[in-house]
Amino acid sequence: MAPPSSTFRYRAGHAPDPEAGSLGGAVYVVFASIALFVATPLLCGGTIPRLPAAGFFLFYLAYVSYEVLATYHIVAPLCIGGTCI
Repeated sequence: MAPPSSTFRYRAGHAPDPEAGSLGGAVYVVFASIALFVATPLLCGGTIPRLPAAGFFLFYLAYVSYEVLATYHIVAPLCIGGTCI
């Protein structure tokens, strides 16, 4: 007899395995980016200095790198409150 597939496990009452790349996770990242982008000029006198600008770039680069690595199952998905980023 063949081992049960993941579809069978799901129908049997088990939750599906967490996976990265959900729409809910992307919403978290977008809202965090907007909050940081709006807060920076408020705290820096109406400008975005080089250091925070580099931080925005590095944050986005880290997010894209994480998504690629998580998609290929190289790193585990990061889940917050049941929603995987």
